[in-house]
Amino acid sequence: MNALSLAYHDYHDTYKKGPADAKEFRGYAIKILDKDAQLALEGVERSDYIVFYGVNFSRLLDGTQNTVLAYHKDVPSKCGAVLMADGVIKPMSAADFTKSPKASSK
Repeated sequence: MNALSLAYHDYHDTYKKGPADAKEFRGYAIKILDKDAQLALEGVERSDYIVFYGVNFSRLLDGTQNTVLAYHKDVPSKCGAVLMADGVIKPMSAADFTKSPKASSK
């Protein structure tokens, strides 16, 4: 998930918004020759991780440290790893996940 975070933030720094979808994200990871991000995106393509696409960090009303950018598929029903929009990866319970703001492209 760390590689996913680094690649998403690098994309955002370059284009001032997150990638539009998994295909665009994978193309960027290939373009910058980021093998770790390519491997992480395989987890996204298998639906192991859920990513919010097209996010503009400056428009997150709850702040990047409070907003979920990506998460393991088990988090909503159990618990697991969550990537916050500020790049921090932390464990989160299902109850806390439900209450946490989620990133949006709007």
